[in-house]
This record gives sequence, C-alpha cells and structure tokens, in this order.
Amino acid sequence: MTLLSPDSAGGSGCASQFDFSQSHWAKVLNTAAHSATETETAWTHLCQSYWFPLYAQLRSSGLAKNIVEETLPVYLAVAQAQTLQPAPASHTSRLRLFLLATLKSFLLQPSSVTSSSTRLNLTIDWVEADRQFQAAAATLPPESVFEYEWKRALLAQTIARLRAESEAAGKGKLFSQLITTLSAGQNSSAFAEVARSLDLEEGAVRVAVLRLRKQYRTLLREEVAHTVAEVSLVDLELQSLFGTHV
Repeated sequence: MTLLSPDSAGGSGCASQFDFSQSHWAKVLNTAAHSATETETAWTHLCQSYWFPLYAQLRSSGLAKNIVEETLPVYLAVAQAQTLQPAPASHTSRLRLFLLATLKSFLLQPSSVTSSSTRLNLTIDWVEADRQFQAAAATLPPESVFEYEWKRALLAQTIARLRAESEAAGKGKLFSQLITTLSAGQNSSAFAEVARSLDLEEGAVRVAVLRLRKQYRTLLREEVAHTVAEVSLVDLELQSLFGTHV
C-alpha cells in the first residue's frame, strides 16, 4: 500500500467537529471520567488498530516469529496496566511514543515476557503479519519499520472511515473510482479516465475529488486525535509523522 500522506492528498482540511472527549487515548488515560467498559473498549480499539507496528518492531529487534506471537499479547496487557499507573504527562501524551517506550522497557525485563496476563480479544492474522513484515523489512532499515508501519496503520484507519462514510451516503461506487485519484496531480490523465468510466464530465470528477480530499484530511486529523492526550498535540503528531500540518 502506498502511503497517502496529507501532502500527497493535496488541498486543506475542513474544520473538524470532533469531540475530543471521545478520543480513545484520552479515554484510556482519564479513567475517572469514563466507565470501565468505555476505557476497555477504547484500549481494545487502539490495540486492534496499531498492533502491527508493534509486531514489526519486535520482529525488527531480532525476535523469532513464534516468540513475537507469544510476546505481543502479553505486552499489550502489561501496557494496559501501565496506563493506570501515575506517570509524567510527557510519557503518556502520545500513544505512539508511549507504546514504543513501554515496549522497549518490557523487553528489558525477560520475566515479564512469560508472565501471566489477561489477553485482549484481538483479531490477528499471524500469517499475513509475517508476510507484511517481510515486505517492509526487505526495503526498510530496522530502525524505520515501526514509524513506517504506524503511518501505514493510521492512514488505513482513515481510508476505512472514508470508505464507510461514502458507502453510508450511497457513494460507494464513486469512492472506489475516486480513491485512485486522491494523490493525482492537476495535470493527471486519471481524472479523464475516471470521468469516462462513470460517464461524468471531467470537471465534475475534479470537484468530487477536491471534496474527498478535504474529507480525507479531516478524518486523518480525527484519527490522530484518537492517539493523543490533548487536542493541542494533534498538529505536533502530524508534524512528527508527516512533516506537515493538515
């Protein structure tokens, strides 16, 4: 999957109406304001969304495939427990950095790898995970795999939401055609090709693509908001990942 960064999507984002109190990471950290079920659901959602970058990090560290399959579920349970412990805000402000730091600490304590912990109910295809890791490892240095796969997971979440919203609006077919043009330049022939396939004017396709790009960038901001503790950190995280704001 080619990473569709904010810059490659062009345009500018819409003002988001995102309610930051619904941020998954904020819910996990602020247990006093949410029920145990809410925080558990939020943590499980985050783990389901971002387990693969952690898998890739473990594999990149030299651990064998079967060891990683045993270690990752244990680590996620240990990390969840650590979110309940007092910690400086700088340690928990961004999910990505929290997971990376706690994973490194976890690996320095061999006994924790085999400790009994409650396992999360995640859907993980280990065969596909190995295939995806091998593909990344073939082209990236080990120290770059985690961040690359984090961006990949973040953008996959964004595209999935974009697809779902398009289908809910009865525009699933249009989305399937337009998604290939999100990163197309203004002089690309892709617009004309899509227009022919949909029996539309090229101008109408260009307008639809501009709208989709705005929606994409708005949803990307919201997905990032789910991984930070404060709304003020959204731009910082985007800058760290992509070198740009949205």
